[in-house]
Amino acid sequence: MPSEKVCLVGTMTRFKETIMHSETKLIGVRFKPGGFSAFNKFSSLPEITDKTIEYEEGFSFDLKKIALDHVTYFNQFFFDKLKKPNYFLLQVIQTIQIHRGQIKVEVLASKHCTTVRQLEHSFKQHIGISPKQLINLIRYQNAMTAFQKRKPKESLLSIAIDYGYYDHAHLTNEFKRYNGAVPTFS
Repeated sequence: MPSEKVCLVGTMTRFKETIMHSETKLIGVRFKPGGFSAFNKFSSLPEITDKTIEYEEGFSFDLKKIALDHVTYFNQFFFDKLKKPNYFLLQVIQTIQIHRGQIKVEVLASKHCTTVRQLEHSFKQHIGISPKQLINLIRYQNAMTAFQKRKPKESLLSIAIDYGYYDHAHLTNEFKRYNGAVPTFS
């Protein structure tokens, strides 16, 4: 009889390789930054950053219903668990995304009429990482997208500079950290 587990993966700030058996069936739900706390109060998010834990509290899925219509099932499941979203945090994250991860934490706090310390506390509580870590992650995601959509003769250095990295080596290190591999031109 197959074992059914619900796992919670913390915010990932670096590459992690996971090996699964060939008979493993996996269903995943990915939350945007701060999204998980709109459905479940989990006080230890910072403790599971870059980790995977078995999680039973509040999440037990009906696999038969998922097999019939997973979209409808998950929509209803999460709608029933929805709590009041943290609109302040969502606005802060949106500001980071608008700036493509090229904003200082101090400027971010000032734009949202708060202190750096309060911002850090809110991020740790609802996302599990600091504002600076999320800023770096979003900056990397934007740089990676630019790399994937680059023009034929566009260099890694020009992408690095456009996205606030010191040089191409700095960007290459970020690729390796988040992706597990260095960027390759094909």
